[in-house]
Order: sequence, then structure tokens, then C-alpha cells
Amino acid sequence: MADFRDRVEKGREIASAPGQIERVAKNIFSVQSQSGSGVYLVSTDGVRWKCMCPDFLGHDLPCKHILAVRLHTKGFSVRKALEEEKRRPKPTYRQDWSAYNQAQRAELGLFDEVLQELVSDVQDPSPAKPTGRPRLPVRDLLYCAIEKVYHGIPLRVTHGLSDRSHAENRISCSPSYNMPSIVLRRADVTPVLHDLIAKSALPLAHVEDTFAVDSSGFRTTSFGDYYREKYGAPAQNVWVKGHIVIGTQTHIIPTVKVTDARAGDSPEFPGLINGMVNAGFVLREVYADKGYLAGVNYEAVRQHGGTAYIMFKKDSHGHAKHPAVRSPLWKKMWHLLQSDPAAFLDHYHKRENVEAVFAAIKKKLGETISSRDPVAQVNELLCKVLAYNITVLIHEAFEHGILIPGPHKLKPEEPVSVENKSQDPVAPGGWAPRSAPTWEDN
Repeated sequence: MADFRDRVEKGREIASAPGQIERVAKNIFSVQSQSGSGVYLVSTDGVRWKCMCPDFLGHDLPCKHILAVRLHTKGFSVRKALEEEKRRPKPTYRQDWSAYNQAQRAELGLFDEVLQELVSDVQDPSPAKPTGRPRLPVRDLLYCAIEKVYHGIPLRVTHGLSDRSHAENRISCSPSYNMPSIVLRRADVTPVLHDLIAKSALPLAHVEDTFAVDSSGFRTTSFGDYYREKYGAPAQNVWVKGHIVIGTQTHIIPTVKVTDARAGDSPEFPGLINGMVNAGFVLREVYADKGYLAGVNYEAVRQHGGTAYIMFKKDSHGHAKHPAVRSPLWKKMWHLLQSDPAAFLDHYHKRENVEAVFAAIKKKLGETISSRDPVAQVNELLCKVLAYNITVLIHEAFEHGILIPGPHKLKPEEPVSVENKSQDPVAPGGWAPRSAPTWEDN
């Protein structure tokens, strides 16, 4: 309640300052940012208020901008705001808890089986050595590296997992404890991990047709020594940035791009969209924040037959400023935002799913990259995404009957959700529809 009182006080400061709030449409207002030069759009459908600020998108609570607009209009007061907050019910979310509990209990055992099937046909991208000791199979090394990232334990402890996997015939040999770290330093392994990520997402291609794009930083254990030595500043961690596309239904990640922390978001958008389509997904809608606003990004979605809901800036207008980035879809969506902002925002707010995905990856697999080599840092983050995708597949197998790879046999008598996303006949031995794509079809 104390945090909400702070929001009310900040909202009152905004509402009392002249020129901070402007009505741009019947039910949409622009509120000046208090920490920068931008603005946030506040809209209402007559019942619920929405805002574009990170506070509202992250917590789904009335932010200071919403409270400022309501205080700016008649018939609303600080006392009424506090009374509404007391009466507001705690938000709840639909969840098939029976299927969720089963998936969580079975995840540890099924993870190794799914991972084994994924890497089973991986070939060494480098040519075989004509002399000397033969290399260990890359598929075994990647299996151990991904398993290490999933469990989040030191390399020497992970060696015990490798011995167990070898005893269970999941890998052909138990490599030395430092080999998973060595294989991640190889640049030729990066395309292999990208292929495995696309392969892991393919079983959900018949479910997903709406996607969200965003990026987030991951802290490494390296430091900017030159900056510290030259300027005497405190040591600062080096960050890497992960750009992802996620399906808004299942939160699967079809494709990802890893860059340094200073890389821009917008230039990566077309490559992410093309990579998602190449992975076997058909897109209908794509959602992204104003950091991705560009005519070429709207065109990247339109060329694949989809519609993009990318938030516009305050100075945006109905046509692109330069002929090189002119887009018919840009014009269409800009006019939709002006004429019916509620319809635009109802679609755009699905972008919030990507924030939940980043939170899940960092909470489950850690937000720190332990590798120090730049190539290994990229590959380690790709391993995190792949491990996350496997957990999503296991969850969907129990909740929606998606057929997942591996030698396991899920028992038909185990209860799953009856709300299957497909009405196709059920395949023998499982619940997946026969039309569901698998990587054997790719």
C-alpha cells in the first residue's frame, strides 16, 4: 500500500504541473516522461486503464501516469484512488495446475531424454583430423555442456552427471570435466546451437502464429579493465544482449540473436523474423515496442503475410519520413492507432509475454554468463535458450498433449488438459495431432 501511495503522490505532481498531460484522442492521453524527453500513452476502454510505461507493463498496476490522467480529469480524487486500491482484487491467472504439477515433477527425468534426441544427429562441423587422437563426438560434448547450463553447477560437479549419462547410454563416452567449457569456445558450434533451438521449437509450429520481439541483457563475469585502468572508475561487468522472438501462446523461442550490449534493437528485427519463418513458423501478428519502430521492420512482417503492432513515437505520422523506409503497413497501423487506440493496444499488450519469458530464463537458469571467452559467452546464452525451450516442450506435453521427442512413453491414463489446441485425430501412443510438425518433417 505504501508503494501505491508513492504512485499517487507522483501522479498528483504530474497532474498539477502545466503541459504534462495532453489528450490526443477520445480515450487516449499522452503524459510527459519524468525521467526523459519521451511520452507515455495512457488509454481506457471505459472500464480498464492501460499505460505504455515499464511500471504498468511489468506489474499490471495503476502507474503514476494513469493516476495523473485520472486526477487531471474531473470526478476523481486521491481518496478515491486509495479506496479503489483497497477494493481491487488480487489478480489471478488461469493455469491447469494438475498438468503443471505433473510437468514439474517429470521435468528432471524427461529433460535428459529430450536433449539426447535433439543432439542425436549433430555432426562435427569441423573436418576430421588425419592424424593424432580422434576428437570426441561433438554431440556428446554439447549434451554435457547444455546439461551443465541447465543444472547451473560447476564443471567438476557436472562430471558426475556425465558419468551417469554414459552409464545410461545417453552419450558414447564420459569426457573430461573441462571439455564442455572447451567446446563452447568453438565458433563453429554457434550455428549448430541455432539449429538446435529452431529444432526444439518446431513441434509447436502448428500452435503459434502470434509472436513478440524484445531483447534483454545478461551479465558476464568479465570486467572492462581498460576503462578502470584509464579513468580509475569502479570495475563494471561486461554485458551481452539476447534478442529473441517468442510465441505468445506457449512462450517457445524459435530464434535468437546474441550481440554485445551496445548493439541496437531495431536492426536485428528483420533477421529475427526471417529466422522464425525459416524455422517453420507461419506468422499472423508480431508485437514490439517503439525501439523497433522502422518502416523496414513493418515491411519485414508484411512480406511474410503478417501484421505488425509496433508502437509509434510521439512525432510519428501517417507516412515514413524517407522513401527508403516507406511502408503501406506503417500507414495502416498508424491510422488504426489514431482512430481506434483501444483496438491497437489490445493487440500490442500481448508484447508483455516476452518480458515473462526473459524473467523465466533468468530465474530458472540464472542471469549470469559464467564463460569469459567472447565466443563461449554467446554459446552459453544459446545453451540457456535451448534448455529453456526443452522445459517448455515438457510442459506443453502435459498441458496440451504435444508430442515431444525421446524414447520415453507417456502413459495415456495420465490426465492432461482437454483444451487441446487442435481437433485433429490423436496419434497412437500419444496425444499429439497427426498434423503436428516434427523435426523429422524438416
